[in-house]
Amino acid sequence: MRVVGRAHRDYYPPMERNPFDVGGTWSGEGEIVGRHALHWFMSREPFTITTRIEPLSESIRIVRDDLRFARGGEMKRTMYVERIAADRYHVTADDMPLGADVTMSGGTYTYAPYWSWSSFRGRRRFVRVREEGTIDPDGTMRGRIDLSWYRIPVAVNRFVMRRRAQ
Repeated sequence: MRVVGRAHRDYYPPMERNPFDVGGTWSGEGEIVGRHALHWFMSREPFTITTRIEPLSESIRIVRDDLRFARGGEMKRTMYVERIAADRYHVTADDMPLGADVTMSGGTYTYAPYWSWSSFRGRRRFVRVREEGTIDPDGTMRGRIDLSWYRIPVAVNRFVMRRRAQ
């Protein structure tokens, strides 16, 4: 039993040993911009973001996002991230009912396309989401999130976050 446990730890190493470890507290800024015809109805919306990543177990993390929009309003989100392989994670949240798989390699991360609930002018819509980004050697994360509704691109969210010193 001990050998199996040790082999399991070697195959699924704790997140701290991963070179793309994204633990701790991150903060940054970004903007959401409407795409195509929605650009006229959905003006650019700048925001600041703070992300706290806390360990729940050796392979599971809780991620708490806090977005504050420049025109007022905020969005809080809690996600659960589970390591399923050395370079793969599964992410779930209440607004991501089916979750998403994330692959990290070579300083990049890519979410498999997933479904998420999104609000626009007080109405919730089920949108398709694609997300990808990079983690620079200095600890800067740059990401892009594309949202589409019935295959029509509706918005793009770009952000830059930096890890805070511990």
